[in-house]
Amino acid sequence: MLTLTQTLTDYPVSLLRAIADARGLQSLVHAATPAALAVELSAALADPGSIVDAVERLPETAQTLLAALVQAGGAMTAPSFARLAGEVRQGGPAWLAREQPWLAPINAAEVLWYQGLIGRAFATVGGETGDFIFVPVDVLAWLPSASVTTGASLQLPLAPAPGTVHLSSYRLALDAGTLLAFVQNNEVMQDPTGRWRAADLAALNQQLLAPLPEASLKGAAGAAGAAGAGAAGTAGAADGGDGRGGCGDRLPQPGTSPGLVADARRPAASAGDAGAQLAASAGAGSSPCPLAGLACLHRVGRPAPRARPAL
Repeated sequence: MLTLTQTLTDYPVSLLRAIADARGLQSLVHAATPAALAVELSAALADPGSIVDAVERLPETAQTLLAALVQAGGAMTAPSFARLAGEVRQGGPAWLAREQPWLAPINAAEVLWYQGLIGRAFATVGGETGDFIFVPVDVLAWLPSASVTTGASLQLPLAPAPGTVHLSSYRLALDAGTLLAFVQNNEVMQDPTGRWRAADLAALNQQLLAPLPEASLKGAAGAAGAAGAGAAGTAGAADGGDGRGGCGDRLPQPGTSPGLVADARRPAASAGDAGAQLAASAGAGSSPCPLAGLACLHRVGRPAPRARPAL
């Protein structure tokens, strides 16, 4: 992760002085510019004696939280950290001057934050990209390793490794955006069974953050098509067959723009069709496809303009 200097570089002067005040280092920092002040303060915070003294003066809850962070390797996703300790309140210079939160922190996270023992950054750690709370490396080196108590414990057999692993983060949202953009920018058609054409599905699959193996895509033949046909009939009946809504809208309807459906036997595909097919391609017993939740999206297209009445 980052050093103290790298962590403090982007901090405003008001926050740097708040951390110096919380650690009792006001007399060691005199610079006026943010960059110079960050260098001075990081040098003072990285002093081994100052680190040991700061950790010893922490309340028990903050010491426990810091030990958990160290045991996790020195970094933890921000949501996981917040579930353990709560959020650090954020505010501008006026808010810091008025509230002085380092004098009365509301949780253990704020204690560690204003002591300069943790930082926050958007990074990639262990193959996962996201918002992380971390201990700066020049502080981590002087912290005691978290002790692990050994004793009698319940022994459980190891579970088999999953066939497909999807890392938590923002991948679902990003892949959903990729899917919608693909349908909007490409002429995606369905085959007579209601499935995406193999070439279109493969092209979309290669643009996802974690594409499915090609063998999985080929092995899903028939399953998603049958499911899509059944869903189409059910939704069509529920909609009254008027073609104006639901996942059953599969055939061109009166008033539809000619550019929306190129062939009455092969209507334009929807984003939901791709989600259903990729979900089927993931295979039984594996992790669910990240696009499975899009299986009921309506067909992407624009309605045809209405004809003007004759005068």
